[in-house]
Amino acid sequence: MVAVKGQVEELLELLTRAKQWRDVLTLKSFELAAMYARAGARDGVAYAASVARISLNCDVAEAEAKRWIALGEAMLSALPESE
Repeated sequence: MVAVKGQVEELLELLTRAKQWRDVLTLKSFELAAMYARAGARDGVAYAASVARISLNCDVAEAEAKRWIALGEAMLSALPESE
């Protein structure tokens, strides 16, 4: 595909927006991983089992799944408590 004159800025803008959405989705993934681990713990599921399920379902290494949970926990801890 050859960019036509004038498309360069439009393509850069689309790329920038796509990156911003990717960043938002990445942060949401961390938050959801932590929420999943918390929910599992409430249901008596071991942390290791939650890590393994996230790893398997999201196609990431277990170390990466642990990082997702840890980052999500940090994000959730920074939020004010809901009433």
